[in-house]
Amino acid sequence: MDLMPDALMAVLEPACEVVPTFAEAKAKLLARFEAAYCDAVLGRAHGNVALAARIAGMDKKNLHRKIRAHGLDPRVHKPQRPGMRGAGAPPGAEVPPSSHDLSGT
Repeated sequence: MDLMPDALMAVLEPACEVVPTFAEAKAKLLARFEAAYCDAVLGRAHGNVALAARIAGMDKKNLHRKIRAHGLDPRVHKPQRPGMRGAGAPPGAEVPPSSHDLSGT
């Protein structure tokens, strides 16, 4: 029976000689858990933060705080629609030229 999950082993086996305190190790594990959980629930909700908060059983404001704190972007979980600009397309995604493009090229 493995009593040490991989995430805990990663916290306790850094390349340095110093072992973190219990509180430091716990804080690192909690931060990793929160980031992974928020990302997973956003994926389940297709990037819809209100729905993700309901699935997680938490207030939407609290989920927004955790999303910002962990540098997550709900837009990466939104279904991509052809030709969509803005929130539904991930940053840097190529968008086909619009028929409304007035540049003349």
